[in-house]
Amino acid sequence: MMEETAINVSQLQGIVKERNEYKRLLDECLRAFNLFPRTRIQGNLDTYKLASRIEEVLRRFN
Repeated sequence: MMEETAINVSQLQGIVKERNEYKRLLDECLRAFNLFPRTRIQGNLDTYKLASRIEEVLRRFN
C-alpha cells in the first residue's frame, strides 16, 4: 500500500509541474499577443480575442 501512495504523490507532483509550465507558457504568449494588438491570426481570430481567451483560462484555474 505504501508504494501505491508514493507513486500517486510522484504522479501528482509531475502533473503540478506540467500545469505550472503550461501556465508559464500561456503567460508568455499573453505578453507577446499584447505587443501585437488586433493582429489577425487565422479566420475570425485575432490576437486580442486569443489573449482574452488565455486570460479567461488563467483566471479560471488560478
